[in-house]
Amino acid sequence: MTRCSPSAARPTPGKIKIKSFWQAAGTFQPQNQWVAYTPAFRIRYDVEGDRAHLYFGCLYVDKAANKIAAHTNSEDTLVRVNGRWLIKEMKAAPVPEL
Repeated sequence: MTRCSPSAARPTPGKIKIKSFWQAAGTFQPQNQWVAYTPAFRIRYDVEGDRAHLYFGCLYVDKAANKIAAHTNSEDTLVRVNGRWLIKEMKAAPVPEL
C-alpha cells in the first residue's frame, strides 16, 4: 500500500512494494510477448472529492501463442494530494477463466 502523509505528496515505502509487484509480473518479463487489452466496459470508477475508487479488468494476450495468457483485475483506492492522484491501496488479483 502506498501511503502519503497529509502534508506531502511523496509516497513512502509502499511504492517499493507496488514497483516490485509489477516488475515480477509476467506481463513485464522481456521473454513474454504479451499485449494488454482493457476494454472500456471493464473500467469503473467513482470520484468523491479527493478520494476515488478505480476498478479495471485486463486481458493479456500472448502474441506468439495467439491466446489469452492472463486475465487480471485491479481494485484501487486513490487519493488526491496537492492536486496529484496517488494510489493509496491496490488489490490486484487473477480472474478465473472466462
